[in-house]
Amino acid sequence: SSLKSSICIRRRSPSTAAAAGAASCGLFGTAICWTWAGGSCASSTCRGHTPGSIAVLDVKNRVLISGDPIQSNGRIFLFGSHRNLREYIRSLEHLEAYTDQFDELWPSHADIPISPDVIGKLRDGARCVLEGKVPGRPNELFGQEITVYDLGFTTLLCDRQLG
Repeated sequence: SSLKSSICIRRRSPSTAAAAGAASCGLFGTAICWTWAGGSCASSTCRGHTPGSIAVLDVKNRVLISGDPIQSNGRIFLFGSHRNLREYIRSLEHLEAYTDQFDELWPSHADIPISPDVIGKLRDGARCVLEGKVPGRPNELFGQEITVYDLGFTTLLCDRQLG
């Protein structure tokens, strides 16, 4: 027998998603939603690491595929002209509001899977970096001068000047 499925990709606002019976597609505000016979996914931007970073929620399996920006025992790149620590913190705050929708995260690097509580730990650690509460260590990576911040469970690699 052949497997038949169709994928419908659409952009929905939270009210449109709820009206269609897909409240999960409103999970991240306005999101791209995929639905098929076996389940659905919703995506959200997760800016800061890169402008195009996204997180994708597998609704049925309650897994957030977080990509590079959320890691445990890894290195999160937040240096260079296209990266922004403040935007990263805002993205973490946004995702943290929805941790009741997933049981684990699958990042692109380091430990897999990880617990949703890592999001709050990253947010707190990044705030402490901005506030000067975490000592940084000067380093160089890919020919760029950076500052390395060890949060105890992961490392943030940031611009030398956080300004």
